[in-house]
Amino acid sequence: MLYGPPQFVALPFKVVLCLNKMAVAANPAGTNLSFETDFKDHLDTRELIFDDLRAHQCSDSVLLKLSKKLGNWDTAGLYLKIVADEIKAIKVDNSSEESRRVALLNKWKQKNGDDATYYNLISGLCDADRIDIADQALDCLMKNMIEIKKEQEKARQEQEEREKEERRQQEIQLEYEMKENFLTRMKSKLRLKCLDVPDLQMYLGQEDVNEVAVHISKDWYKFGKIMKVEEGILDHIKEVGKDKLERKRKLLEHLISKEVRFEDIIYGLYDSANEHDPFINGILDYLFRIRIKQPEESPDGQNPKTNKKWSTSSKLEEKQGRSYKKQYPISRPHDQSSAPYLTVFIPVPWQAKFDVRRKKQPTSSQLIPQSHLNDLTPDNYREHFYSALWLEEDEHIKKLSRKCDGVDYKLTIYDPKKVPPFLTQNSFHKYRYGYISGLSDDKIEYATQASDNVTISQPDSSTRLCIAFKHHYNFNHLENRMYIVADHPSNSLFEAIKNGTEVKDGSEIRISAEFTVKYSYFDHLHHAVVKASEHVLKCLLPDVFSFVDPFLRFQPQHSDFRYMKLDKKHQLEALEMIAFESPSIGKPPPPVILYGPFGTGKTRILARAAYEVMMNGVNKNKCTRILISAHHEISITTFITAYFGVIEKKIRPLPFKVILITKQKNYGVYADMYMTPDEFSKKSADISTMPHVIIIATYTTSLKLHQYLCSPEGFFTHLFLDEAAQVREPEAITPLALATKDAKIVLAGDTQQVGPNILVLGEEAKKFGLNVSLLQRLLGKYEEIGSGATRYVTKLSVNYRSHNSLIELPNLFYENLEINPDKEFQKCSGPTGYRFVSANSRLVEHYDDPDQQGVEARIVLEQVRKYLDKMKQINPKFNPRHDVCIITSTRKQLNRIRSMAFDYDKYETVRKVSFKPSFMIQGHEFQAIFLSLFELVGDDEMNASYIKSLFNPYVFNTVITRAKFHVVAIGSPEEVKQFELDTLSHPDRGGNTTKCWHEYLKLCEKQRTISNERKSAEKPMRSVSNNVHIDESSKKDAVPEAETKVQCKLENVLQDGDRSQKSDIHVDLIRPEEPIATVASRQLSSMSSIDGQLKEIETKQMELLREENALLREKIKSLEEELEKEKRKNYKNKDNKK
Repeated sequence: MLYGPPQFVALPFKVVLCLNKMAVAANPAGTNLSFETDFKDHLDTRELIFDDLRAHQCSDSVLLKLSKKLGNWDTAGLYLKIVADEIKAIKVDNSSEESRRVALLNKWKQKNGDDATYYNLISGLCDADRIDIADQALDCLMKNMIEIKKEQEKARQEQEEREKEERRQQEIQLEYEMKENFLTRMKSKLRLKCLDVPDLQMYLGQEDVNEVAVHISKDWYKFGKIMKVEEGILDHIKEVGKDKLERKRKLLEHLISKEVRFEDIIYGLYDSANEHDPFINGILDYLFRIRIKQPEESPDGQNPKTNKKWSTSSKLEEKQGRSYKKQYPISRPHDQSSAPYLTVFIPVPWQAKFDVRRKKQPTSSQLIPQSHLNDLTPDNYREHFYSALWLEEDEHIKKLSRKCDGVDYKLTIYDPKKVPPFLTQNSFHKYRYGYISGLSDDKIEYATQASDNVTISQPDSSTRLCIAFKHHYNFNHLENRMYIVADHPSNSLFEAIKNGTEVKDGSEIRISAEFTVKYSYFDHLHHAVVKASEHVLKCLLPDVFSFVDPFLRFQPQHSDFRYMKLDKKHQLEALEMIAFESPSIGKPPPPVILYGPFGTGKTRILARAAYEVMMNGVNKNKCTRILISAHHEISITTFITAYFGVIEKKIRPLPFKVILITKQKNYGVYADMYMTPDEFSKKSADISTMPHVIIIATYTTSLKLHQYLCSPEGFFTHLFLDEAAQVREPEAITPLALATKDAKIVLAGDTQQVGPNILVLGEEAKKFGLNVSLLQRLLGKYEEIGSGATRYVTKLSVNYRSHNSLIELPNLFYENLEINPDKEFQKCSGPTGYRFVSANSRLVEHYDDPDQQGVEARIVLEQVRKYLDKMKQINPKFNPRHDVCIITSTRKQLNRIRSMAFDYDKYETVRKVSFKPSFMIQGHEFQAIFLSLFELVGDDEMNASYIKSLFNPYVFNTVITRAKFHVVAIGSPEEVKQFELDTLSHPDRGGNTTKCWHEYLKLCEKQRTISNERKSAEKPMRSVSNNVHIDESSKKDAVPEAETKVQCKLENVLQDGDRSQKSDIHVDLIRPEEPIATVASRQLSSMSSIDGQLKEIETKQMELLREENALLREKIKSLEEELEKEKRKNYKNKDNKK
């Protein structure tokens, strides 16, 4: 191809254009040296660099703005490499000049794809001599970069705030666990002093200062630091105090202002190395004297000092009680006496004391087989569940010991000055931080979740070094370390550290470790069984005579709110069953049961029923107290955020009180409805006299209410138990300890999701029915009794949560699941349905290779990023945190994905989504969920973690039903199928043999929603041949070498050669069934034709370059001649002027 004579009038510009071509040829990356030289000043004035132009693509809005001043658009198009035929087509397809200008720039963006950058646009505009528009584009880029920097700075600040809050919460939780351990170890000491834990909850008062000051240790300054008193205050106390005793008094007076309890004082003095500390014993003796009101007897036998202390509190509470009674004259249920004004400290039964019950192993005669649970009676109920719980706890102890205990671990203790900041060490503390090495990922995760603490000893277990706590950072890191905090380390530990091996940040020693099971959970369950009253047991063990015809129904009329609207098919029927009253006062009616699949409105029915019942009680001036409980904290908060909190904004003030008890203080818009347990305890005297109150708490928290609201006749007239199918029966009955004798009890749940059917450990416990939930047991009992009982059961079937495209797979678990009839809900502009993305990788030899975790993590992030980009275009207000969730079976894989999201800037948007492990997903809802199917497939690990595996059918059902519109799973299809087949008989499947993932993949194949994202995650070797694919087994053969050479040549050709040549070369995958020799021979034989094509293209390229160089030399020569003439002419003019 030869160039003709110059077609441009401006010869110097043509020369510049030729030089540009030459520069591009010399710079294959696309650098235009002439453009950069001439245009640099324009960037300098705006404080931009050329890398900014290369890094940003032109948006549609910017192109639209630039098109308005793009005159002579067809000529400019030639410089933007739009060919004549394309320009002609734009003229034909668009009638106006304005639309043609827009179409031209859109065509440029379409042709360039990822290369549609400001750099390429502005350089083309400069070639077209449109500097004005190039400057306008620079201004747009500058504004865009300013906005991006603002957003990045805002995101950085938000991230810092989140991390700061997380560290604060971790420190709070750590402190809480330390105190729990302290109290556990102090119980024996308290019992010897005839005291109990509640005795330590008294606040330090001014009248206590003189007595307590005597028992503060000699180093009062150190004690003050432990109590977190600022050094400035301590120094001031040191200056003004005449002696140590006076300084101690002033320190205690300062602590009074901080509302310090005796528990805090003793905790500050406590030293595990000295079990018989005289200072602590002195304070305990003082507390005992206060309790029995005998510190010093006066001549008339009275104790004026102590009586004054207690009477003041009593008078205050009595005064508060009278004021509330005046406001609400009817304040008691039927036959209920006045609620106590002071907290009742109820003794803990021996069954709820771990050390005691471990010595009382049950006999088989106390147990009833699962098949005969209907034979339970009020006489054998407690013995049966004591035995079943004991057996399961024993299995937990054995499993934890078998899985995690060891004698060949290493403990690294950090130097106090080198403790990493993520461990949130207090600047002055008696804790030592470190980590245990030698545990696998799965063991670390299990020990963190299932244990309370770990006893660390010498390798031969001869000397105990310390008791250490798991650190919350174990939930968030990727290292094979279990981070611990040593509480009150002994001298033996310090000696071992001194003699240990010096490492980078501290000292390393060899140890043995013995983990202690988290027995507090079983303490609660045993306590609940013992506290179950006789009338509650009769309610839970109904017979044919328990069921009577309901009466006094009231028509629902109080809640016309849209968010409480119920359907007439089943939901209103369920509401009426809850609202009816029993004709027998003082006799508990059997529980009403609501059960059905996800999204059928169980929570909404309970909220509506609570509101209707409460308003009916208010209107009739009848005492109505409702307790709503659920298993998960996220579930109880729904009652506030979706129902009662919203109602309060519309009806102010509410004619009744709503209280949600939660661990952490709430500062949100509904903060006035939240209370921490401490706040509740302080206000319990008032709450106990309220005639109209709704209290919302988790099952575990509800047991703690007993000591504040306990009375012989009970407290709550109605008890609504959500998620009742997800917990063991002893946990479900925990809230019932405060039920009145004629209380209405309602159970709601889904029997096909994660529950005791898979959570209960040990064949013995399952044999005797602990894996059967209360809801499931009563369903069987009602069915046995007949139609009189089944009227108390409502089965829900219409799904209101999920899009119709997500209903087919849940139908594997439910019969006749009906779709949402709301047509507007079904109109979704974003992605819907199920999708599977293959995570196969040739870079990983085996799927269980650790590298596969990273591959799969990268694919997950890519999928989420694409989804977020798409949703942001559809809905700019889309909220990633609330609408999208990444879910994995293991925390380590979840941490890897999260860590990678923060390591790569391209995943900045992904950082805002929710990250949840599979076992913490219940109770949540999202628009879309993304599942990483990477599993630990080793036998030991799988046997231990299958309860939370996404391959467990109950976990599968629970997880996929969290999505409203879209589910994406990422994994290896063949590995997924094989792994599911291998585990069909796993005991933790609860006998369910549904092939969930086989059905998932079959559905995706049918809908053509299986995709292979291998190229986006990594760059595998490709082959150049007639439709061939490199098989995994061919890696060790000669094919990859030949393939790599061809690939390199091909890439060079496609970069520098004529793009039309691509159609002659086929790139595809190797058929895996072909023999290696056949593949290799065909690969090598094809190389001769490929080489011929390469040589032909290279020859053409060289000819073109030689022609262009010849033209350039001619033009440069002519230009130099013209410049020389101009110089001579200028010199001649100057001479003439002179």
